[in-house]
Amino acid sequence: MRKLSGCAKRCSAFEFWRTDPFDDGEWGTGISVGFETETYRYLFAIGATAWFFYGEEPFEASASIDIGRNLQGFGSSEHIKWESDLYFEDDGSLTLSAGPALYWKFTDTVHGKISWKHDFSDRQGVVDHGNGNGVKIGIGFVF
Repeated sequence: MRKLSGCAKRCSAFEFWRTDPFDDGEWGTGISVGFETETYRYLFAIGATAWFFYGEEPFEASASIDIGRNLQGFGSSEHIKWESDLYFEDDGSLTLSAGPALYWKFTDTVHGKISWKHDFSDRQGVVDHGNGNGVKIGIGFVF
């Protein structure tokens, strides 16, 4: 399977209630480009995204490269991969984070993912936080 995707959209991070203190609620325009290819055993994905905002934070960009191995077992399919992300913001912040992820397709409509990433290089233009570890656990439903 090979997939080439792209997207341009206008959206806002504004919510009716504020729960994230780092969310600035600014309107912006984003563009993203990505390519994925997958065989029975291996997968590869690469992508880039850029956001142009109209307020205090006018630009941010990210790029990612993922490589992995597909596995089959227990009547389902899964893959384990190494995810690498590079983030850039116009205030001089530059972060390189990477780590393993396990994606499991429980059924055709229920999928799960767990990932851990470490900030291997983290230069913050505005000191707020950095050089951390992140764990994400999620479940998705496909319709």
